[in-house]
Amino acid sequence: MEERGINKIAVLIAIGIFLLTIPLVQSEGLKGTLITGDVVSVSISDIYEESSPSIVKILEYSGCDLYLPDYKYNEFLDKFVPISGGKNIIGEKGYGFEYLPKSFPYSPRAYGSGFVISENGYILTNAHVIGDIQGWKQNTKAEIAYYDFQVLEEEYYRGNMDIETYNDFLYLNNYLYEYLEISPRIDYKVVVGVDGVGTGSKIYTPRLIDTEGGTYEDVMDWSLIKIEETGLDYLKIGDSDKISEGSEVIVMGYTGISEEDYSKTLVFKNDVKPTITKGLVSHVKDEGLYRTLQIDASASGGNSGGPVMDTNGNVIGILTSGVNEYPGGIYNYAQRINDILPRISNYVTLQKVEESEDEGGFFDSWGGILVVLLIILIIGVMVLLVVLFKRNKTSKKGTKRNRL
Repeated sequence: MEERGINKIAVLIAIGIFLLTIPLVQSEGLKGTLITGDVVSVSISDIYEESSPSIVKILEYSGCDLYLPDYKYNEFLDKFVPISGGKNIIGEKGYGFEYLPKSFPYSPRAYGSGFVISENGYILTNAHVIGDIQGWKQNTKAEIAYYDFQVLEEEYYRGNMDIETYNDFLYLNNYLYEYLEISPRIDYKVVVGVDGVGTGSKIYTPRLIDTEGGTYEDVMDWSLIKIEETGLDYLKIGDSDKISEGSEVIVMGYTGISEEDYSKTLVFKNDVKPTITKGLVSHVKDEGLYRTLQIDASASGGNSGGPVMDTNGNVIGILTSGVNEYPGGIYNYAQRINDILPRISNYVTLQKVEESEDEGGFFDSWGGILVVLLIILIIGVMVLLVVLFKRNKTSKKGTKRNRL
C-alpha cells in the first residue's frame, strides 16, 4: 500500500509539472518576447528600449558662397548663357535675385537620422542627409532655385510684379539652376547616445564610404558612413522581401533636434531622444531596379535616414521622404534594405536575422528553452515511475517465492 501511495504521488507530480508548462507557451519569455504558436512578437516599448542606442543623430554644419555670372542671350541655343568673367548678379536688383544672399555663413544647417549596422561603426543614412560634395552642391542648387521660384510666385500673386517681368524672371530662374556656382564649406558630426541618458552622448566625425551608386540622391537615396569606434550597439537586418501591403512597420529617428525651420539659423539640442511610430505598408511600388515602400507611419524631416523595422525590431528599410499633411492621409516612403545590401556587402559584414528567428522560431527565447527543460523533467519522472513500478513488481514476486 505504501509503494502504491508513492506511485500515485509521483504520477500527480508529473501531471502537475505538465500542466504548469502549458501557460508558459503563451507567457513572456524574455524582455517582452511572446511565443504564440509559430509567431513571435515584441512589444513596441521593448523595441524602443533595445533599438534606441543604435539610432544616431547626423548634424550638418555648413556655409557657402554663391556666384552667378551676368548673362547674354544666345540665339543659336535659344537661352541665356554666362558672360565670361561677368559680375555676380546674386543679390542684384533687376535680375530677380535680390532676395538671395551672396553667401550663407557657416552654421548649423541641417540634420537627420541614421542607424548603426555593425559594432565597428558602420552606419546607414540618406544621401540627402550626408553625401559627397557634388551631391551636396546639386541639392543646394535645387533648394535655392526652388526658393527663388517661390518668391517670384508670391510677388506676382500679391500684385507686386507684372506678367511680363514675372515671365522674364522665370526664364532667369532656369538660368540660376543651370549656372549657379557654389563654393561650400561642410562638416558633418554623428552623435551616438543622448545627454543625460545612460553613458551620455559622444560625437564623431564620419567618413563617407564610396559604395558605387549609393551616394547620389538621383540613384538611390542612401549613404554608408563609418565612424572610428568599436563595441557599438547595432540593429539586426531583416528581410524586406517578406514585407507586403498590410505589413506592420515601425519608424524611429530624431525629429526634434531643432525647433527652428530651415529658413532660420538652426540651434541643435543635445537632450533629444529618438521617437518611434507605427503604421502599415500601404503600397510596394516597383521602381524598376528596386522597390519603394509607401507607409502611413508618421514621420518628419528629422526622421530622414532612420530605420524602418518589422514588428520584431529588424531593419527592413530606410526612410527617405514623405508628406505628413495631405488630404488623403500620411504618405512616407522607404527604400527596401534588400535593395541596399548587395551594394554594401563588400564593405561591412552584417548580422542578418536567421530564418528561424525572423519567423519566430520556438527556441529563440528563454521561455521556449524552459518549456523544453520541463518536458525533459517530465520524461525523467515518467522513467522513474517505470523503474519504481518494475522494482515493486519484482519485490512482490520475490516475497511469494520465499514463502513457498
